[in-house]
Amino acid sequence: MIKTKKGVRLAAGIAALALVAAACGSDSAAPVTTDTEAPIPEVSYPTSLADCANVTYDYTTPESTSNGMTVTYDIAPEAVWEDGSPITVADFAATWSASLNTPGSITTTGYDQITAVDAGTSDKQVVATFKSVYAPYKTLFFPLLKAAALSNTSDVSADFADFLGYSARPYKMKSWSPSQVVYVPNDKYWGTDKALTAKVVMVPKADSDTEIASIKAGEVDFIYPQYYGGITEAVAQDDITSKVTFGGDYEALYFNQKCGPFADPIFRAAFSMSIDREALYEQIYIPINDQGVLLQCGPIVPGPYCAGDEFAGSYDTTGAETLLTDNGWAKGSDGYWAKGGESAPAIRWIINTGNTRRENTQA
Repeated sequence: MIKTKKGVRLAAGIAALALVAAACGSDSAAPVTTDTEAPIPEVSYPTSLADCANVTYDYTTPESTSNGMTVTYDIAPEAVWEDGSPITVADFAATWSASLNTPGSITTTGYDQITAVDAGTSDKQVVATFKSVYAPYKTLFFPLLKAAALSNTSDVSADFADFLGYSARPYKMKSWSPSQVVYVPNDKYWGTDKALTAKVVMVPKADSDTEIASIKAGEVDFIYPQYYGGITEAVAQDDITSKVTFGGDYEALYFNQKCGPFADPIFRAAFSMSIDREALYEQIYIPINDQGVLLQCGPIVPGPYCAGDEFAGSYDTTGAETLLTDNGWAKGSDGYWAKGGESAPAIRWIINTGNTRRENTQA
């Protein structure tokens, strides 16, 4: 990087809310009479926080009633790895296998819906067969693993512990250590967004304060800190430029649907309808960047993956009250909702400390 003016790229997160209201039912049909409606079966949910330690999770995917779907990926003929070898269907198959089978993998979602990854008309065409319709399929196969770099595609947990030698992007790793990683241009890269500098050195910093001090002292040319209100003033200096733009980061509220209060889909839906996301955004994010937008299509950054408005108008306190009341909930004199004489649900909101923006959101 030419060190004529230090650049700082600062990204503002967007608050979005994801909600899946699970349907509930019974294996046996309720008796039908001539003068009354069939009774709705009572369903018990592990809604106490104390229950969480005793809940076991079943990660098996139920059989879908749909016919599934297939997705065809056409790989650019010129697409190659850093050694000039072509990117093929074998790399997609390896990524699927490693993501699904590696012990401790946290990226199984979506991959567990795939039943086969096959070659189409050539090894440059990939046909992925899904057992169910999986809407966010565009988020799969990124990053892509290089099959030839793996000794066992069913377990990559011990691979790349100290070096990642392959690349299909403008840069490739030259060296790695706990104190720094060095990238150099990938001379086999086929895309138009070529590398702009002969070397990039990335170094870890203990926290945001240290990171900011480093760029102000001229020790680094670029930082990418957690964005929060006041950070522009914190890095203000004549030779430092701040920039806010959309990137791969976003903010979301995730509900624990396995146990605790949000295991109950009625309470979960009503709680979601009671969150004023617009007010959250205006109080936390507008002061940081008034050029952004509140996402209305779920927890993912704007672009081809986020084009809908499924969450628009989701704030509906009247609808939330009706939903709770119709399902046996009642508001107590203390203003909290409870059901069947039980205590109001206790909710824990957990964030990572040291992230000023999230602490402000919680406050």
